[in-house]
Amino acid sequence: MEAVPVGEDSAAPGDQAIQATVALDGDGTCLARARHLAADFLNRVHAEHGPPVSQRATDLTQLVVSELVTNARSTRSFRG
Repeated sequence: MEAVPVGEDSAAPGDQAIQATVALDGDGTCLARARHLAADFLNRVHAEHGPPVSQRATDLTQLVVSELVTNARSTRSFRG
């Protein structure tokens, strides 16, 4: 396996990085919105760059996003 240099944005030289940023407001809908945005991001990667994204990968990504957003909301509530 050959090592490929990686740029500062974590994309290989000549590759376009795919990024998404969103600010969630913390209301009751942010969890569903975050899961939906994660699935949309994976669909965009597939549409623009072709690597297949399995339903299992999408489901696991949404689970991780749910946990991260839940933990962030809990931390925010705890800090007041």
